[in-house]
Amino acid sequence: MALPHKTLFREIAHSLLHCGEGDLSDTEKTPPDPAMRDEVEAEAVALLYCESLGPPGAEFRRGYIQDF
Repeated sequence: MALPHKTLFREIAHSLLHCGEGDLSDTEKTPPDPAMRDEVEAEAVALLYCESLGPPGAEFRRGYIQDF
């Protein structure tokens, strides 16, 4: 199933969240792999946008995030 809106939201989130600015502190709940953390953050943003704006795909994002 192609979900262009979800993909757009996810890629925008990657661009905005991971531009290297800010003080990001790790905690005991932070995934050990930075790439995994980046994916969870971007998917969470995509989920929020899908839930807020209504395009399909939110149900897939929830399951994907829960698998981490």
